[in-house]
Amino acid sequence: MFFLLIMKKFPGELGCIDVKIISRFHDGKLTVCHCSFGKYTKNFLLQDNSKGMGFGGSESSQSTIIFSPRVCNDVDLEVGNLIRIHPPWKEVQVGNDNIILCTYFSEILFPV
Repeated sequence: MFFLLIMKKFPGELGCIDVKIISRFHDGKLTVCHCSFGKYTKNFLLQDNSKGMGFGGSESSQSTIIFSPRVCNDVDLEVGNLIRIHPPWKEVQVGNDNIILCTYFSEILFPV
């Protein structure tokens, strides 16, 4: 539910949402990342605050995302990278935290 609210607040391309990886660690075959949600409009990220590129800001625009490399094993899930999450995904509430489980994702590359 939280993820759908964030998606409405920061709309992406065709039901996708863009995130920036703040931190990450490996847990078995999964990659667990703390990410901030970003704004995406007309193929360009908008600059809306001092964090730059429209990412960051309040804790409410950040979440834990677990990436499964089962399908998208060639995507670099490194700190600072921008990632587009494609549906379907699964949202799980653990205590007061919402965790997003996703299998389909791609790296956002900017033209030079």
